[in-house]
Amino acid sequence: MFNSLGTFEEYFHLSEKAIDYLKEWNTEAEIASSISQTAQKVVEILVNVPGMTMAHSRDFQRATPLFTLKDQTVVKIFINPAQVKHIFLADR
Repeated sequence: MFNSLGTFEEYFHLSEKAIDYLKEWNTEAEIASSISQTAQKVVEILVNVPGMTMAHSRDFQRATPLFTLKDQTVVKIFINPAQVKHIFLADR
C-alpha cells in the first residue's frame, strides 16, 4: 500500500487531519443553565412546531447567524446535506 516513507507520512498526516475534524465535529456546544425570557418564548414556540426534534450540537459551529433577538440571543440555522434545517439559539 505504501511505496515510501514519504507516502506513509502523507497518509498519516491526512489521517491526523481527519481525526481532528471528527473531534471538532463531535464536540458538544455548551448548554445554557439559564436563558432569557425572550429565548424561553422562542424555545416554547419551536418545541410546538409539528415535526420539530432536537438537533445535535455538533452542527452548532457550522450554523449561520440569521438574526439577533432583543435580548442579544442569536438565532442560527444549519441546513444539512439532506436539506433538513436545524435552528440554534446562541447567547454570549
